[in-house]
Amino acid sequence: EVGDEAHLISLGEQYALMGDMEAARKTWRRILKVHDDKATAWRLLAETYAAHDLPDEAVGAYRSAVEERPGDVGLLRSLALAQERSDDREGAVGTWERVHALTPDDRGRREARQWLVRLYGGLKRLPRMVEQWRSVFDRPATLRRRLKSTEGEELSVLQAEIEEALERGLEAGRLLAEGLARLDRGAEAEEVLRRVLADAPGDIDT
Repeated sequence: EVGDEAHLISLGEQYALMGDMEAARKTWRRILKVHDDKATAWRLLAETYAAHDLPDEAVGAYRSAVEERPGDVGLLRSLALAQERSDDREGAVGTWERVHALTPDDRGRREARQWLVRLYGGLKRLPRMVEQWRSVFDRPATLRRRLKSTEGEELSVLQAEIEEALERGLEAGRLLAEGLARLDRGAEAEEVLRRVLADAPGDIDT
């Protein structure tokens, strides 16, 4: 009885070479019985499908892996890439949004921003998204204009609101700059990045 996933993958490949894809798929699915960790098993199956040019099956397997481990950024990223390869751009946008929200590092967020801008461009929704990002980016400045006319307890509330809006606004500004650059509006993108740096002067990514 073949139990090791490497042997199962090789055996499935032999069936595939003989033109028996049904037997290949059945063999590869036995990977799910190799690991107690279901997320790992589904990931291995997804990678096998992707390696053998079965993008739709890869997406399904990655979805199952993500269901087992919803907050795993690596699995979400793999799912997003598989969705893009299977031409599910709407699905890829939703998954990259999750990656963007969950990833803890600048490099990961930068990759997610670039994919989102590219996919929104392909879906002809980038101009609309640019305006949404601009609205979030401009909100801290709008709130700051109320500082001079606000006093007491309301001032503390407003300052907290500004701080929260600034955190969201900085990332919206980075998305906005990426979007503007893709729309060949380089001067506007540069101005946005200068404003981001004014609020976050130590931001190496920007």
